[in-house]
Amino acid sequence: MAMHPLKKGLIGFLVIDALFIVAAVALYVWLVQPRIHDLEAQRDRMTRMNGAMVARVHAVEGRLAIASGDGAGAQRAAGDLATALDALLKQVPKTETREADELTNLRARAMLVQDEATSDPQAARRDFELLDARLATLYAR
Repeated sequence: MAMHPLKKGLIGFLVIDALFIVAAVALYVWLVQPRIHDLEAQRDRMTRMNGAMVARVHAVEGRLAIASGDGAGAQRAAGDLATALDALLKQVPKTETREADELTNLRARAMLVQDEATSDPQAARRDFELLDARLATLYAR
């Protein structure tokens, strides 16, 4: 029994269509999906860099408060800095243990600054400077 030419054409069309679908899936898996993963990682890193900039602003705010003799303002800035570091710490992926450890240490330092802002303003100023510098180093472009 010979196959009707219309059936041959339909089968040929379906085979070519299946090949196009396989090629599109292969392109997605090998090219597009890894690029999407890279872009998501970059986006997450940029978000953390933005959070670090907010924390650095609080450190500068604390130094300014100390320079103007505002101990209560320095304490508020240290509290805001600790809060910003908490938020930043929540954004760190589980695989970035070094970054998480550094942020944990910085948060502990910010809590110390909050305590020493009124009792030892010069130590608090140095700690604010240190916090700012370490955040700048940790989140350098």
